[in-house]
Amino acid sequence: MDRTVCVFCPLKETKVLNFTEETLNKCEYVLECRKTHKLIGKDVNLPNDWKIERVGYHIRRYRNFTALKSKYRKKEETDNLNPAIPSTSTGR
Repeated sequence: MDRTVCVFCPLKETKVLNFTEETLNKCEYVLECRKTHKLIGKDVNLPNDWKIERVGYHIRRYRNFTALKSKYRKKEETDNLNPAIPSTSTGR
C-alpha cells in the first residue's frame, strides 16, 4: 500500500494532507525566501505540481515551514500586508 509522504519530514504515522494549488504556491514563496536568507528548510524539495499524488505535508510541519518573520519576507509582500496609512495629524 503506497502512502502519501510528507515533503518536510520522514514521519509516516500521522495523516499527510495533499497539496492544493494555494498551499503549494505559499510553500514555493516561503522556500524562495528561505533560500535567499539561507534559513533552515532551504533544502526542501517541493513537488512541481500540486496534483501529484502521494506527496503532501503534515499540517504541523507546514505551519512551521511557512512561519517566517516579516524581515525575511519579500519587501513587496510586507508592503501589501502593512500598507502605509497617511498621517491625519495636524502637527499641534
